[in-house]
Amino acid sequence: MRVSVPVLAVLAAALATGPAVAGGVSPPDAATFRAAITVAADDLEPDTLLSTRTAHARQVRLDGGTWGDGYLVARIDRRSGAARYEVHQRVRYIGQRRDYAAVHYRLADGTLAIRPIAGDRRGEDVCSTGEFNGACPLTSELVFQIEEGVLAAIVDGGAQGWDVKFKEADGDAGVRATVPMAEIRGLMLAVADYRAGRLSPRG
Repeated sequence: MRVSVPVLAVLAAALATGPAVAGGVSPPDAATFRAAITVAADDLEPDTLLSTRTAHARQVRLDGGTWGDGYLVARIDRRSGAARYEVHQRVRYIGQRRDYAAVHYRLADGTLAIRPIAGDRRGEDVCSTGEFNGACPLTSELVFQIEEGVLAAIVDGGAQGWDVKFKEADGDAGVRATVPMAEIRGLMLAVADYRAGRLSPRG
């Protein structure tokens, strides 16, 4: 299949080692994420799934009362090789149920993009119903989709992280998260490996 020039440019540069952080320890680079990608292929499904879900275990405080853990998924059409990218963000908080409806992020040229989320998989770890009004631990897995060329252009900008913000339906409250650029690059490299026949199901 044909792959756009911006995507190829990102893949060619993706193996650069990340900058050192405090203490002389470097964060995971694209090669690290690439090596840890899981690949799920089912002959009864139209897509092969590549994911960074197990590439690194991290749960971080997103704001004062919200913890989160994010990962990326690429869904590759088994016939055409076309890829659809998804950003998954799991959030855990205490209180009343939040109704997340949209995601905000910057495009490569700095334009603010506002898109509806594609899914909100809710978990209620302790509460028996969604009408509980007390201090209830709640979880959501928020998902949004982004085109391959758009994501490649964002990664090519050179920043270390890509900031996204999930907004609630009322338009006021929201929670921010940062996706490491090395994680995106690593997934894109794995997609290129799969298209070239160098990647088998694993994980």
